[in-house]
Amino acid sequence: MEEELQHIILYSSRSFNSIIDGFSAKEGLAIFELDCHWRICSWWDGEHIARSYTDLEGWLRFRKDGAYHFLPLIGGALGWIAYDQGIEGEDLPQKSSQIENMLFWSCSGAICYEITSGAYHIIGSKRFCDEAKSGFEQPSVKQRANAVSIPSPSILQKDVYTRSVQTLLEEIREGRVYQANLSWKSQTFHIRNPLAHYQKLQRYNPARFGAFLQFESHTIVSNSPELYLRAHKNQKICLESIPIKGTAVRSREGKEQLWTSEKEKAELTMIVDLVRNDLGRVAEVGSIHTHHRAIRRCGDLYHAEQKIHAQLKEERSLIDAIRATFPPGSITGAPKIAAMKLIYELEPHARGI
Repeated sequence: MEEELQHIILYSSRSFNSIIDGFSAKEGLAIFELDCHWRICSWWDGEHIARSYTDLEGWLRFRKDGAYHFLPLIGGALGWIAYDQGIEGEDLPQKSSQIENMLFWSCSGAICYEITSGAYHIIGSKRFCDEAKSGFEQPSVKQRANAVSIPSPSILQKDVYTRSVQTLLEEIREGRVYQANLSWKSQTFHIRNPLAHYQKLQRYNPARFGAFLQFESHTIVSNSPELYLRAHKNQKICLESIPIKGTAVRSREGKEQLWTSEKEKAELTMIVDLVRNDLGRVAEVGSIHTHHRAIRRCGDLYHAEQKIHAQLKEERSLIDAIRATFPPGSITGAPKIAAMKLIYELEPHARGI
């Protein structure tokens, strides 16, 4: 039986950052942005952890009570799925990684800050709401200044990377792939205060889907402009994905070149077709629709993106939708499996998070 939710609306002169500073020591802390409309904070309730799709299956569902459908989070599962989780069943041995490929933890509520109105919505179990309210009553606290070292990566030197690109170009000429996103890891660097670093990113170069996740010995800072997958429910469950392909410096000339570039148009079209194909594995026949290509500003850049939406088959679950679409084509290439196999062969490191 689902616990009855409490919902409290507060208005505070304090900033979102100053309030969440008071929760900075919590294990399982999650802070994220949602589409320039919401800033959200929640934390682990100390009860459940999921490390596989099977564990996660029972968590990803919609509440029967739809009274709070306008809020972006009322409790549930928070965590990550690493890129390498998506190559299960492809007969590729897993490369070693210093962080788990999948980890989700349960939360029993959330603090949702609505940017346009300035309202703080505290929603969740009584225990969560009492704990969240206490944070508004406490003065701002100085964050922990613990230094964090990024794990030392394998460096893909320029000559090795160049040879890998040449290999990919040959594979494209032979028609085995149309595109592949080859990456390399940066050199080790240090972050003294991960939460302050994330807050600075959000202040100076905000992204639509930034996130800060803190669990035990791992902290993840993300500043992503891209929506991989979103689900919402009316009569049926609808899925939405907005892949990005094409980037330009934020200037009039950059925007014009991005909009008119045949190469950039073709690249996005390939990935949109890939996403449509992935969604087609779990969507109702005839329910997949694509919007027009659009240019969106993100900080000091312009991106080209395209929205795809579909209706999930009644016999399919949200886990099925993730399995069918992860990892997203915008970070693999097309065709997806062929591109992923090439990436696996050419990149010496696990991609991980």
